Amino acid sequence: MMSSSFPSSFLLDWTPHDIPSLSGKTALITGATSGLGFQTALVLALAGAHVFLGGRNSTQGTIAVQHIKNRINQTDQTIKFVHIDHLSFASVKKFTTDIFNGTLDILVNNAGIYGPETRQLNSMDNEDEITLMSNYLSHFVLTGQLLPFLLKSNSPRVVNISSLLALFGKIRFHDINLSEDYSHHNAYSQAKLAILLFTRELQKRSTQNGWGLTVVSAHPGFVKTNMSKTFGERGGQFRKWFLKRVIFPVFLKESVEQGAWPHLFAATSNRVKEGGYYGAGGPFELGDGVREAAMPLVVNDYYSYKMWKLSEKLSNFTWINI
Repeated sequence: MMSSSFPSSFLLDWTPHDIPSLSGKTALITGATSGLGFQTALVLALAGAHVFLGGRNSTQGTIAVQHIKNRINQTDQTIKFVHIDHLSFASVKKFTTDIFNGTLDILVNNAGIYGPETRQLNSMDNEDEITLMSNYLSHFVLTGQLLPFLLKSNSPRVVNISSLLALFGKIRFHDINLSEDYSHHNAYSQAKLAILLFTRELQKRSTQNGWGLTVVSAHPGFVKTNMSKTFGERGGQFRKWFLKRVIFPVFLKESVEQGAWPHLFAATSNRVKEGGYYGAGGPFELGDGVREAAMPLVVNDYYSYKMWKLSEKLSNFTWINI
């Protein structure tokens, strides 16, 4: 599944300075207490949006909120941490039934983990493999639960964060929890491919039902975050040496600020295409800036629908037909 559909255009003429005023709009970013999620939340807040930072760690959340409040000038902006545990469907549903009740203009599904060395199932819910659940299934449920609030917006947008590793992904429909073929790489690349399939199917359903959603995907390239550190520490000695001596010095971006550009473009630009995919600029989508990203060829209507139906079964959640 490494084959991909390459975009017709490359580096886009865009920077965060092109973000319009977001005054009066409300955004929710998951996994927003650190790294790329936090940077995305910060820039959206600086543009005037009311911002909810989703995460599991309330201490980190409180620090992140205060940091953003220290940077903005508007005292009437809502900047708030909200508890969402993406390893618990109950936590996701509790947020959307007990905590959030308003108009949602921008949803950025960013939270995720690289995955443990050995296969782990989530015992709290449906025994799903935790990488798939954290990076994809919980967002499938969260977005479905938030659909009524998104539809209150005049221009609702859903941004699903994927990864370059989705190009190497394979959806194992017969063994989605990887009982036969587990590795942290297989788990992560499968989950990040699944969220691209989700983007396609959700955009298709929005168009068919007249929901008015703009659904897009983005990836940051290769950025120096806690997740990239974990990525670099995994595997055999040669792999670690190759990453440390060759890949990281050439391609790893020190700047989380630059890494968040594709996320911000996808969340705010009026130039995005429905169902589009945006990544880092430069060769192999590993540099700075923003470009249209290469979409895996497996992201088609057949597999998108098949993944949607499997996701309903795995999460025990069926989207309402508004």
